[in-house]
Amino acid sequence: MRERCTKAVAALVGYLRFGQPPDAPATGYSPLLALAPRRLADDEISVMAGYFAPQAAAVSDVDIAVAIMTYTDDVADRADIDRVRRSLSSSC
Repeated sequence: MRERCTKAVAALVGYLRFGQPPDAPATGYSPLLALAPRRLADDEISVMAGYFAPQAAAVSDVDIAVAIMTYTDDVADRADIDRVRRSLSSSC
């Protein structure tokens, strides 16, 4: 019985930790971290900016949002759209 409880707890902890950002602490984490919205990493912002670099002047926020949603399969966050926009303007 004790072994089944140990396996159940381990499975629950594994479920809660699945999909956490890589910089989440290995111990002492908060389960609320799982509820935090996904934020694009800096390298993902660079990928988006590189994709739009040739036509940077003609890119709208909607274009950026669609690219983010295609890349992440999630709704684009306004902060991520702004980060891509800033990356585009700094690379021009």
